[in-house]
Formats: sequence, structure tokens, C-alpha cells
Amino acid sequence: MFTLNGQLRRIFSGAAVLLAVVAAPVQSMVAAPGEWRQLSRLQVNPPGIQAFVETAVSYNQLKAVPDGDLFVGFTAVRDSNPNKDTDVFVSRYVRSEDRWGSPAAISASPALERSPALWIDRKSGVIHCSWVGNERRKQRKQRSELRVGYRRSEDGGTSWTPPRQFAVGTVLPRRPQLMGDGRGNLYLAVSNGYPGERERIHLFQSDDGGKDWRPVDVNVPEGRKRGGTASPRLAVGPGVGACLVWIDRTAGRRAVVFSRSEGDFSWSVPVRVNDDPSTSCQGPRLAVREDSIYVAWHVVKGDRTTLYFDHSPDGGATWNQDQVIFDRRALSVRSSLQPVDGGLLAAWYESREDWGRTHRRLSYRLFSTNGWTAPEGERDSLAGDHGPGRFYYGFDLLPWRGGCLVAYSKGAIGASPEIYLAWSEDLKSGFMEFIKISEPKKGFEHLYPRLVRSGENEVAVVYNRRKVRRSPMQPRVILGDVLVARIGIP
Repeated sequence: MFTLNGQLRRIFSGAAVLLAVVAAPVQSMVAAPGEWRQLSRLQVNPPGIQAFVETAVSYNQLKAVPDGDLFVGFTAVRDSNPNKDTDVFVSRYVRSEDRWGSPAAISASPALERSPALWIDRKSGVIHCSWVGNERRKQRKQRSELRVGYRRSEDGGTSWTPPRQFAVGTVLPRRPQLMGDGRGNLYLAVSNGYPGERERIHLFQSDDGGKDWRPVDVNVPEGRKRGGTASPRLAVGPGVGACLVWIDRTAGRRAVVFSRSEGDFSWSVPVRVNDDPSTSCQGPRLAVREDSIYVAWHVVKGDRTTLYFDHSPDGGATWNQDQVIFDRRALSVRSSLQPVDGGLLAAWYESREDWGRTHRRLSYRLFSTNGWTAPEGERDSLAGDHGPGRFYYGFDLLPWRGGCLVAYSKGAIGASPEIYLAWSEDLKSGFMEFIKISEPKKGFEHLYPRLVRSGENEVAVVYNRRKVRRSPMQPRVILGDVLVARIGIP
């Protein structure tokens, strides 16, 4: 059992020294049972390659395979590129040698390639990578074609197949989603469109492990006038297969709709999930476990935001009535759904304004057969408390032995954001912040962590360190570094 005390806090403070990937390998460390400590913290991008943080929706990708190797996908700019065009890289940590390899350039065209998505087949070990890219605009009013790229590696990231490109429109840059079912079926989703047309969902599917791809139309049934579609969320589970939710205007409002793969490149007829057709929904989220499908979204009316939830216990055949997770004054919400032991965890950070000052809360609720409940004593903060003037820049959840871990970026007024890790032993008594992962550096902020299990007694966190934007007049491209920390946990 974990007990927060002075001794453990002193162990955490003894973090490893920050090392670049080109430096000598760090001393081999293995997490011992009962011991909590930071095993290493390394900069993944080598000299000559600077990481690029686009937005909060363009996260680095961090994946682990059964032998403990880690794979990081990130967007970066070569110092030798005078136009600051971005490319996508993948770097591998080899556990048996305790070292990071040199990043492999997945995209290398003279264009803005970014927003990687990684999926690794744990049976075959094949690495699949997708990203988006477009040519730099030559004139102000021109829009270049947005393409979704795909490559795979069958030798652990040493070599990659030639890139495949799918044209998906010119409206807005989006982040692709790439997932598989471990049986050769891969799914790639993004939304986009062309000027003068409505945005729509672009879904591509492969049934042979990525060798061939076929577009699949899931937007609306035939014979109905199409409305704009956007914000797809993809999930794949062994019980329900591939599922997709998105925002659809076909019914006249921004409805949340659901469809499920039925095999042979066919998908079920989309059905509206939200009960009230008069509401305008935003930010759909999706999670699956066995035959259960969980969907969340939010609705903004004036200065109030309501976070809704719906649940199908039979793979999408039937849906329960909508439930309200929370309803209160908030400017915006970014949420996440995570299946955990005994139910489901809904987490979110909300932007609020109190007494003329804007701050954010990082909160959660638990869903079980009895519905949604708050933790004991209303300790509903993922960070342990709701201090005033807090700001959060991304978080990620990881179930951990009956409880849950959360990595998040937290800042405050007058202080740059840093990366923290918190834990709840049983999800009923609340979370407790117990370690700061990042190392403060003047003039830099640490953002957008992603969290994975990297061993029986170990987790890994990837995050960005970038220069603080001092003025809105500064260039949009803010460069920095990608760091990966390994934490030993009982």
C-alpha cells in the first residue's frame, strides 16, 4: 500500500540528471517492488532537431510493447530547414540496451508534416504510423490540400514502407486517429472538407495489416441530405470491434452519432446518441470495454457548460437515457473517458472565470451500476485540490492496480507549467499529487503529457518543453524539446 510520507518525498526529489539522446547511456535502473522513484529523464530529440508543439490536440505519441521497449512519435523542425517546415519522427527506447536510438524521419517532404498517430500490433510487433501534411500556402487566400500519410515498420522501426497518401480536403488541419484490432484490421479516421462543401468524416480501412486501404463512407444513410460532420473519435475493443462517434449536422443540429464496424468494410447505420435533438453538442468522447460502449459530450449555453454521458451495454444495439456528469458555470471543457476496474472514469479540465480571474479545474467522476458518483468528501480533483489561479495544459489517465494514475501539466499565475503525477489507490478517496516529473528551466514551460505502462513496476511519461511565448506578436512556431521520464512504482 502506498503511504505518502516524508521519506518517499525525499526519494522523489532525487531525480536523474537530464541527458540528451546523443549523450552516453544512462545508468541502468530497474524499479524494485515497494520503491517509488524517477528512474530517468531524457531529451529524445537530438541536436539539430527541435520539437514543435502545434496545439493542445497535437500530442506526442508514446507507446510501449510487451518487452518494455518504448516508441515516441513527435513533430519537429530541422535546424537546417530555413522555412521551418515540420516533419514527423519516431524514436525507440531499447530496454535490453537501456538506450534511445536516433529518431527515424517518417516524413521528409518539403511540406508541413505533423500530428503523428502510432499504433503497434502487440502480436506481430509491426509499428503503424499516420500523420497529416500540407504544402505551405503560396498566397494568402489559397488553401493547400491536406493529406493523411501512412507508413509501417516490420523490423522495430529500423526501416519503413514507402508512404501512402490520402487527400482529405483543404478546410482545416486535423489530427488523425489510427487503431487496429490485432487481427489485421486497421482503421484511420479524420475529418475535413473543401471550400464551398460541408466538412465530413474520412474513414479508411485495411483488412491486411496496412498493405491495402479502402475508403469507407459512414457519414449518413443513402437518400438523406448530408449535413456537416466533424470531431470523430475512434475506439477498438475485443468485444465490440471498431466504433466511431462524431458530431453530425444532418438532423439540423450538432448531434452526437454512433456507428460500428460490421466486417467486410461495412458499418452500421449511424444513430443519434443524445436524447435532446434541439441541443448543439461539442467534444464527443468514446471508450469501449467488452460489450459496453461509453460516450460523453458537452453543451454550452450562455456561461454554463453541461457534460453529458450515455452508455450502451450491448455493443450499440440499445442506448440508455442521457445522464448529466456536471452542470455549472464554465467557459470551456476538455474531457476524457477511461475504463477502470469496476466502472468508468470521466475526467476533464474546465476553464472558469471567478472575480475577473480565469483559472481551470481538473476534475473527475466515477460511473458504475449505480450511476455517476463523486468521490468521498467531494474530493473530485485529479490533482488533489482545486487551488485558485491554476491552469492545466493536458492530462492523461492510466488504470493502475485497482486505482488510477494521472499525468498532467499544471501552472499558476506567475509560474510556468510543470509535469506532475498523481495517484488514487481506489478511486473513492480522491487523488493525491506525489511527484513532479519535469525539471524547471527558466523561460520554458512543460506541456501535454502522455502516460503509458512501461513495465510491471514502471510507467513512462512523454511531454514537451517549449519556450514561453512572451507576446502574441511572436511567431506561431514555438520550438523546444521532447522529454521522456520513466517512473518506478510499486
